[in-house]
Amino acid sequence: MDEANTTRLLFTYIAVAGLGVHTLSEAQASPADLRKARIAIPTANAKPDAGGTALINEIKSVLRPYVGELVSTRAMQTALKNLRQTKRKKQSLDLHHAIAMQVQANWLIHVNISYRSYLYTVKARLVRVVDKDVVATIRSEFYAPGQEATDRGRQLGLRFLEILTKSKAAPTPSPPPVATVRPEENRPPPRRAKAAPKTNRQRRPRENRPSSLGTSPDSPAKREETQLSDSSTVKPTPSASKSDPDRSPPKSQSPRNSLSVRKKRERAIAAQKPTSNMNERKRRPRPKANLGAAESNKVVPQLSPPASSWYIALNAGAAIFRQYDLASGSVDRSDLSYRLGPQPLVNLYGQWQSQSTPWTIDMGASFRPFARKVLINSDDAATSIRPQGYILDGQLSVGYTLPLSKNGNRSFLITPKLGTRVTINPIDDHIGPVLLSSSLVTILAGSDALIPLSDRLEIQAGIDAGAIVMYEESPADSGDAGTGLSANVNLGFRFWINTRWAFTVDGQFIYDQIWFSGQPSREIPPVETPFEDAQIRFLDLQTSVGLALRL
Repeated sequence: MDEANTTRLLFTYIAVAGLGVHTLSEAQASPADLRKARIAIPTANAKPDAGGTALINEIKSVLRPYVGELVSTRAMQTALKNLRQTKRKKQSLDLHHAIAMQVQANWLIHVNISYRSYLYTVKARLVRVVDKDVVATIRSEFYAPGQEATDRGRQLGLRFLEILTKSKAAPTPSPPPVATVRPEENRPPPRRAKAAPKTNRQRRPRENRPSSLGTSPDSPAKREETQLSDSSTVKPTPSASKSDPDRSPPKSQSPRNSLSVRKKRERAIAAQKPTSNMNERKRRPRPKANLGAAESNKVVPQLSPPASSWYIALNAGAAIFRQYDLASGSVDRSDLSYRLGPQPLVNLYGQWQSQSTPWTIDMGASFRPFARKVLINSDDAATSIRPQGYILDGQLSVGYTLPLSKNGNRSFLITPKLGTRVTINPIDDHIGPVLLSSSLVTILAGSDALIPLSDRLEIQAGIDAGAIVMYEESPADSGDAGTGLSANVNLGFRFWINTRWAFTVDGQFIYDQIWFSGQPSREIPPVETPFEDAQIRFLDLQTSVGLALRL
């Protein structure tokens, strides 16, 4: 064997071995194949305060380490100017697909964020550019864009990465030969090329094609895998774009001219189709997506927000003062009136908010012990005693949140509410008695306001007013308790350290007044004129600081 034949056999062996390695690598595809993907992610269709920028940036940060290239924002803006569509506020899927065609991307992620009834809804679609096929549609919902948009973007990015990986790893079926129609040919196209114009979509056999309602005999997982496996069969390359006029327009032509050429070619081919099969060959319309349901033959994953959220605050502080005034028509201020100085205070507050409706439930409780020195006058001398007790306040209300300004995490909210307050004040038994134990129930109606000053600092203000429906004293009384009025004013500041923790400063003022009728059963001081039809007034001022947690 001469040297020329030896060299020829060696090159033949290397070529056969290289072909086998290439075939094996194609059969065992891995996520590394995503290095060849070119993905376009245009700006989200959303209001400036809907968190669209943060969501898109998070999707890009998740996909960037695994895909070959993410088309830059500048390149997409240049493509948008070339299409002369810069004045359109809402960019549709068709416009984003045209942008992806301009920048020669093979995948497109189209994101739309809508707002309705204090709820933001995200609809993200993964589109194969070569045939404009929506491979997957993912929905998500959130209430606070400044806090939840980044998390939703991360979940969307991971889900799209999983879908792209499955589509690259799925086996590639061999496509049937497709005949194309050259512009210079006037003869009718072959019968097998009927579905070729505009989209280059490979039609499946009739028995394996899923119906428009998504009722395939296979399971949803199998349908998704079959649908996603088609993406590996079509991948536009520069060489294919130059040789095939049906895939993408030549660089020398403008996008409008190329689209008009395609439409003319489509009409010519449609006119040559037999009329008997027109209804069979019509493309079935894609049904509109529905929450929680599959869109056409594709599985629509859901990224559902939690059903509810909690806001919990624990404060410690002091009751600055609590004043008890007893008066009547004959006595301006009885000697039985007293004033409590600063007392330690512990306050626990919780708020439950539904994520699907604007309803909220507020709960609060405060506890403060106290002891007061009292002088008891007797025949011999004055005796000093120190009765002890505590004051326990509990509140429960239901509110309905109304956003007055829609600015994402800095929304101005008004919450009308209706609730009740219960106050229990037991005191140790002592001579006299000078201090009476009491219990009070009030029905209140009012409103709270959340006023944001910055991304971290916000003001919580509220006012309530109502009627005292029950007031009792023991072991004696100041008369027969009648009607009463109550009013509360509160003001607080929240400084958010991060998305979960906040530092709080709160203040509250409470005013209660009750009218009595008849003679009191309690002991009247000897130096004081007996009275009847008394009235009692409570003035209460509290302040506290603490930490708040959002779950």
